[in-house]
Amino acid sequence: MFKRNFFKILAIVFFLLAGTTFYNSNKTTLKKVSENKQVVKKIISPTSPAVASAKEGAPTISSLSTPTTAPTQIDIQPTNIPVSQSSGVAQDKPTNPPQQDLITLEINSPDGSSKFSLIYKDNINPCSILNDAKNDGKIKSVTIIHYDAPLNSDYVKEINGFSDNWKFSIDGDGKPAGCSNYKLNKNSTVTWKYN
Repeated sequence: MFKRNFFKILAIVFFLLAGTTFYNSNKTTLKKVSENKQVVKKIISPTSPAVASAKEGAPTISSLSTPTTAPTQIDIQPTNIPVSQSSGVAQDKPTNPPQQDLITLEINSPDGSSKFSLIYKDNINPCSILNDAKNDGKIKSVTIIHYDAPLNSDYVKEINGFSDNWKFSIDGDGKPAGCSNYKLNKNSTVTWKYN
């Protein structure tokens, strides 16, 4: 009987010691994580003189002289405790802007040539791209006339003050029909030439 009680008491003592050790180790880890958060906040604080001077083209934080009480290098080691999103530490995310599909528009007129890019839109055609160019301030003026049957197409009457005699090509290939009868592909080149 004594032996059984002795082992029960020993098991309870062992369990309590293990629990206390586990509790203290987690408490120490949480304290380290909290201290690391404070150090990171100090380093990336927007009001920090190091960050303010770095914005003005001055040396980076690692090359600035620091007071003798501050460490010269800070190593923040990751822990197994997840840090929540609301911790206040800024997380970097890539800010790559999405690539846009473009249309290149070239205008060859008696007063010279100009070439520029416009944003591709679904169902855009060689006539409507001229309206986009005018709306974006790339060309001064455009006049487009619509013909009903049998042509059922738009006709470019004037671009930048030059009337009639405009012909267009798509990616170097001249087109015989009206300009609204062709849908442009992404990254196409439309050339309008005055003859």
